[in-house]
Amino acid sequence: MNNKSILQLTKLIYLIVFSLIIVFGVSLYILLKPSQSIPEAQIVYFCGVIDTNSENSRILDSTQLKGKEIFNQNCVQCHSPTDEVVVGPGLKNISKRKSTKWIINFTKNPQRIIDSGDKYAISLFNKFNKTQMTAFQNLSDEEIKAIIKYLDY
Repeated sequence: MNNKSILQLTKLIYLIVFSLIIVFGVSLYILLKPSQSIPEAQIVYFCGVIDTNSENSRILDSTQLKGKEIFNQNCVQCHSPTDEVVVGPGLKNISKRKSTKWIINFTKNPQRIIDSGDKYAISLFNKFNKTQMTAFQNLSDEEIKAIIKYLDY
């Protein structure tokens, strides 16, 4: 081999090594870059007036956010956080209809409340085609209170 071909081969090797370093560096950057996720609760600074009647404009505290999360995981299949009827009644401002203690007891064991002769529970049972609500014994009193706080906002 002559000097010219050795020089060209050396340049080619340098080019390949440099390219591999660039590809490896970019790949490493992409893999190690922290994922960009939207935080669950963001502080929103604004000037002006917000429409508090809009579901999207509600500013929730941490308990209400937790209540919303629990509601969406357990209740939204049958209930809405508004007055809208889904499978069961809409639950907006539920604590204006019944006490927190009643709501907790009904949520954990609706059949017991119906069997006790509670007129409101029986009327709901009859109104919704004698469809019994699922018991949520896995929810703590605090979790149910968080849901109530979310629904009453």
